[in-house]
Amino acid sequence: VFIDILPIRAGKGAALHFIRETLFPTTLDRTVVAGDSGNDVSMFLFGSGFRGVMVGNAKAELLAVQNPSLHVVAQARFAAGVTEGLQALGFAA
Repeated sequence: VFIDILPIRAGKGAALHFIRETLFPTTLDRTVVAGDSGNDVSMFLFGSGFRGVMVGNAKAELLAVQNPSLHVVAQARFAAGVTEGLQALGFAA
């Protein structure tokens, strides 16, 4: 059993939002998130506009928030799944 304890407004999604808007300003169309478990959910929901890759070994709690118009579910697992997803989203050849 794994437990993540975070303040209510903290998480990967909030951190990505801060980085994207403050440290490395860029648009949503140039931002892609990737994940495999429940602690990645906030990245796929936060701002409801991030495109993303759910790798082949993704857990059910992440797959439950998939938006087919924004998110790719790769067949490959781990890093190979990220590569597959980036190709599907047009970020890699």
